[in-house]
Amino acid sequence: GGEQQRVGIARAFACEAEVLFCDEPTGNLDEATSEKVIDLLVRITNQIGATLVVVTHSATISAHLDQRWILGAGQVCEVK
Repeated sequence: GGEQQRVGIARAFACEAEVLFCDEPTGNLDEATSEKVIDLLVRITNQIGATLVVVTHSATISAHLDQRWILGAGQVCEVK
């Protein structure tokens, strides 16, 4: 697991986008592999100065991100 996510990451960064949108990028991975994938995403976006937007249900994954918007009942209920 995780190889497809890594290939997807490589393809996403190959086009040199300024913003990378990820919808549950680690949704089907075990915890250890999820950590590696999110660390890779964060590290690369920081290195190239891109913006990373991640949609996730995982508090563990969101903890790796600089800013979190938490939705409840279809509205932003908290910003961290």
